Amino acid sequence: MPLLVMLRLVGLPHDAGQGLLSLMPRLLEGGEDAHAANDEINSILDELVAARRNQPANDYTSWLIHHSSTADAQQLSDLKVRNLVWTTVLGGFGGCANWIANVMEQLVRKTRFQALLAAGEATVDEIMIETCWDNPPVANVMGPFALTDSVLGGRLIPRGAMLIRGIAASNTDPRLSGDRHAWTLGNESHNSWGAGPHECPAQRIAKIIVRTAVKAFLARCWAPVLENPDKPPRRSSFIVRALDELPVSFTSSEPVLARPTPDQTALGDSGWNSRSLFPRQMLDELRCPFAK
Repeated sequence: MPLLVMLRLVGLPHDAGQGLLSLMPRLLEGGEDAHAANDEINSILDELVAARRNQPANDYTSWLIHHSSTADAQQLSDLKVRNLVWTTVLGGFGGCANWIANVMEQLVRKTRFQALLAAGEATVDEIMIETCWDNPPVANVMGPFALTDSVLGGRLIPRGAMLIRGIAASNTDPRLSGDRHAWTLGNESHNSWGAGPHECPAQRIAKIIVRTAVKAFLARCWAPVLENPDKPPRRSSFIVRALDELPVSFTSSEPVLARPTPDQTALGDSGWNSRSLFPRQMLDELRCPFAK
């Protein structure tokens, strides 16, 4: 679901999404195959940027290319546009997909959050927030680079050194003493979105995606239970906290909105896209704010 939204947002066709579906996890996991995966992703996005420069459409990529095409503004280069689209797609897919999985892990394990939701004492949104505290989808953010020699926490950071922001670690600061869970339910002061001028600009759309996916699953799959009582295996990524799998047993609800199960591709039939998946109100909320 997050990838379908990203495809529609940036203007990528369904076939390109099939390639990205396997390439992005390979990149985020790192390792020997990461560079090759990144090259393939860049190739897909280069084709998109070239196509949108010649023929604009109602999408984010076209806006990046043409929004500054005026006499008093400098137009972005193809490389800058591609890198911005790269950040949008990778961040949107990796962050949202893993956020959905981590929320679902909380709900299918016999935790207090499952009990709170069942009793009506907590909402899906509050459990989403709690997951950002305990198990954020992005654990570490690479960059930026120090612009000057600085001292942080009593340690010298030389100019030019790359900084790694440990989001997951900062949320477990030992100075947050006592029963932290007594006050973090619904408390959005975690660091998962970053802060300041470089705070994540896509918080609203990310929450819409994750909330919709989790609620749709819970509506269609009743009484979900984790099949393996042990902790589900995770991928080896340094950047994201990603589950390798989450085997769940559940009782299917009445198929009021059911569709025939497509078997053509991992993303579903090529006729499926975000417009056919989402209700009209959500489509209005997801509409690119830069489109004319």
